[in-house]
Amino acid sequence: MAPEVVRGIAQPNVQTDKYSLAVVLFKLLFRGDPMEGEKVVRDVCLTESSELKHYGQNAVFVYDPNDASNRPVRGIHDNVIKFWRIYPDYIKDAFVRSFTTGISDPTKRIIENEWQKLFIRLRSEIIMCGCGRTNFASMFVQPDDKTFKCPKCGMEFATLGFSNRKNRMPLFLGCKFYECEISSDSEEFMKVAGELVENKLKPGVLGIKNCSDRKWRAKMPDGVFYDIAPGKGFPVWQGLEIDFGEIKAQI
Repeated sequence: MAPEVVRGIAQPNVQTDKYSLAVVLFKLLFRGDPMEGEKVVRDVCLTESSELKHYGQNAVFVYDPNDASNRPVRGIHDNVIKFWRIYPDYIKDAFVRSFTTGISDPTKRIIENEWQKLFIRLRSEIIMCGCGRTNFASMFVQPDDKTFKCPKCGMEFATLGFSNRKNRMPLFLGCKFYECEISSDSEEFMKVAGELVENKLKPGVLGIKNCSDRKWRAKMPDGVFYDIAPGKGFPVWQGLEIDFGEIKAQI
């Protein structure tokens, strides 16, 4: 529950629902409670008065950058400690905002649409390297602003940049992008639009397959744009440009 509900000064509403959503998302990602740290552990028995204090009157986020009094405790909150190191800064910043300024000012809490955009980005930045390492792009080396490099085996990954966002998507065999990423008004978060596949006739040659139900246009190595029908593909090369219609992408 949001702190104002715990204190009894507000009834559940849209703003308190935003807080509850942030708590649920934190528990899913970090496998712990965002307010359960050292301060809470000190209270061996959580009475109603102590719960009111820790979750209502004086709620302190475990990773509040300005208050270290309620940090996770090793041996008790190991999952939170482990996963906080792994997730990218933009995800952690969203939770910091939700559980610091968002505690005292409900209007600063994150809306559902913003969470959706953050998790669409997070999904697109997962890299599965051929050596077996799978992690977020932020855990890989970045030689330049368009390339990621595996710190374990040294394999490099080119990236695809989309015209409607700043972050680039790492390209690796089997990676996918979704309808919601190539159409601004789409809510198809699970429908695959494109996939990086290997040419069946030329092993080692990679291409992008159009898995959508719409025609695309792609720039080929001869410099000419060609229509790419659903089910068809085109090679990945340094000068690749893709026209999805409203949104464009390029290597």
